[in-house]
Amino acid sequence: MDTKNVPRTPVPLLLRVNEEGVERLVAYTGQDPFWIGRADECQVVLRDNRASRRHAQIVRDAQGVSIVDKGSTNGTRLNGARIERAALGIGDTIEIGDARIVASLPAAAPPPPPAHRETAAVPAPSVQRAAPPLRHRPKSRLRIALAASACAALLAGAAWFAWTSAPA
Repeated sequence: MDTKNVPRTPVPLLLRVNEEGVERLVAYTGQDPFWIGRADECQVVLRDNRASRRHAQIVRDAQGVSIVDKGSTNGTRLNGARIERAALGIGDTIEIGDARIVASLPAAAPPPPPAHRETAAVPAPSVQRAAPPLRHRPKSRLRIALAASACAALLAGAAWFAWTSAPA
């Protein structure tokens, strides 16, 4: 394949993850492995049960950046078409279950303010990097049920203790 005329996707990418009406941002810096799925180890953790634990991966290759389906049961779509591997470009939409992930360029840093004569000796402020996004840890129904049962048992024990230790 002639890769000279293939436009390369710039890195880093900003991934806009929209799931259950909530949008969050995740940065792809070009470092492999970059996983998308339900597993806690994934860089993009999805809550949709139709997503596999390690559903898809974003990789750098001769085309620039590609999305690779890793044998998932329900498949990965890029711009509406089911794919196994495809080049990922700016504005492309990855669909996994109900989750939508749009690749975009990170916002350019604002230009520095013009220097005034009074502040010319002060060094320019350093560029601050955005904090990495918080990863959501999905909670299973079983964990929620166990936590609720433990709370109920604790309350019942406290009530029994208060009843038996009350003066007659």
